[in-house]
Amino acid sequence: MADLHSKIEEGNYSIEIKETRVGRLVTLNKGGERTLTESEHQELSDLLNDYQEIILDLWDADNEEADKYHSAWKMGKVYKEQVREDEHRDMDILTPLLPFVDSKENRASYLYQRFYEVFPDKEWDRKDAPMTISELAQKLGPEQARETYDVHIRDAEDSLTRNEIRAWDDARVEINEPDLDVIAEKAVGRVRNPSPKNVKNIYRLFGEHNFPADEEIEMALREPQ
Repeated sequence: MADLHSKIEEGNYSIEIKETRVGRLVTLNKGGERTLTESEHQELSDLLNDYQEIILDLWDADNEEADKYHSAWKMGKVYKEQVREDEHRDMDILTPLLPFVDSKENRASYLYQRFYEVFPDKEWDRKDAPMTISELAQKLGPEQARETYDVHIRDAEDSLTRNEIRAWDDARVEINEPDLDVIAEKAVGRVRNPSPKNVKNIYRLFGEHNFPADEEIEMALREPQ
C-alpha cells in the first residue's frame, strides 16, 4: 500500500471528472512520468470503476460548498455513510488523487470522516482547520476529541495545529500531567520554531490552563536544542 501510494504520488496521478453524452465519467490522469506497472495501473483503474459513485458524491460535496469547513463536513458525511470500514483501504488510495482534497496523506478518507464525526452538528470554531480537528479525533476518538475541544481548545485565542497535537501525543507517552521540560522537548521535535503559544496549546490538550511564564517557556525551548 505505502509503495503504491508513493508511486502514484511520484507519477502525479489525479482524478478528473469528464462530462460525456452518457453522463459523468471518472477518469485517471497522469501528470508526470509513468511510475505504475501495467497491473498497478489496472488495479487503480478498477478501483475508480468500483467507487465511481462515491467519487462523484465527493466531487459534488466539494462543488456545492465554497466554504472549506462545509465541504469537508459534507465529504466526511459521504465517507461515514457510504464507505464501509473494510473499504477505507481502497479509498485511502483514491482520496489523495482528488484535486480539491486538502490532505495528500494516505489516510485522508479517515480524516474527513473524523471531522464529520466530531461535528455532526456543524458547531466548529473557524480558527481551527478541519484537518487539525481530524488529527485530534485520530488520537482520542470523535467523542473525546469533541469534549477536549469544547472544554480546552474552542475558546483559546490561538489556533491549534496538527504538529502541536503530535507533540502532545509524544509527550503523553511519558507523562500524565504537564511537565514543561518534556513538553518543550516534544515541541522542538515537532513544531518548526516553537514559541510559548505552541507550548500553551499543548498544555491545553493536557487539560491545563495554568501556564508557565513566557520567559520560562522560552528558556525550556532553548534547552533541548
